[in-house]
Amino acid sequence: MVTLTTTVSAFSGRFTVNTKFKRFLTLQFASSFDRACTTVTLPPRDQEELLRLSRQMMHHLSVAHHARTVEDEAKALFVSLTYLRDTRELLDRFGVGAGPAREYWVKLHDRLETHCLEVAGGEDGQLRMLG
Repeated sequence: MVTLTTTVSAFSGRFTVNTKFKRFLTLQFASSFDRACTTVTLPPRDQEELLRLSRQMMHHLSVAHHARTVEDEAKALFVSLTYLRDTRELLDRFGVGAGPAREYWVKLHDRLETHCLEVAGGEDGQLRMLG
């Protein structure tokens, strides 16, 4: 068995290949969540809001993925997590329970919180972004 320890980051070797791959998988979960949001039946105005929130979450997650500094990554991850939480509020308001959107939401939320905690470790444990 071969263990990869090569670093691939502009952050002083902070990320391993495995970490980058996990972050890429999070982007894939975000994409799947966005697709699942298109299948949720809501009033037209609220459907547009759900899709806007989902796409903003994906945008900021992508910004975090390409960030050049730990601070920029932390900000983008926090904003992405905030948009994701806003989607939950909208889903809850209309009683959207079980289904693909909710399942992807749970997985994505856990992954984003984990990423925020990892980045907070790079900022000497600053958790000011998590509530």
